[in-house]
Amino acid sequence: MVRHDGGVTEPTKRVVVLAPMRPELKAIVASGGLRAATDDPVFSHVGETGVWSVGSFVTGMGPALAREATRRALSAGPVDHVMVVGIAGGLDPALPVGSLQVPARVQLYPDGPEYRTHPLPGRTAEGGLMTTDGLFDDDAIWKPILERGFGAVDMEAAGVGQVCEDAGVAWSVYRGISD
Repeated sequence: MVRHDGGVTEPTKRVVVLAPMRPELKAIVASGGLRAATDDPVFSHVGETGVWSVGSFVTGMGPALAREATRRALSAGPVDHVMVVGIAGGLDPALPVGSLQVPARVQLYPDGPEYRTHPLPGRTAEGGLMTTDGLFDDDAIWKPILERGFGAVDMEAAGVGQVCEDAGVAWSVYRGISD
């Protein structure tokens, strides 16, 4: 970042971007201009954008791997914000394929703790995202989830939320509806 007087300043905040799968990370690397981190013991890709220093890596799928990855990311030093990004399955017809969901609340299926997200400035969070530990294709499961106000499902957000809430670190979720 360049100051008005021509000097260079260092990023002042640190954000971690967690992607459950490689294709999701690839999109983050491309859009954020991140570079491979050959000497970083935690992050596979790093970069800077504005006041943010960014570190990112693939978590793997499921809430247990998401919790483990979030703990590893937080152990790398002070973190101001954690983002979990990727795809989600849509339940609510108001969330068509390709739309972005930034949920206000996340819960682990079927009745785990509910966590409130803390989106970055400029983003409004709304609705709910249910985290599952597997794939379901039974309408008897999906319909009650939707009736409880969860418009989409993923497999990691509640795991990230749990660790971040326990550590007192702000976190948010950004999910593209894939189906």
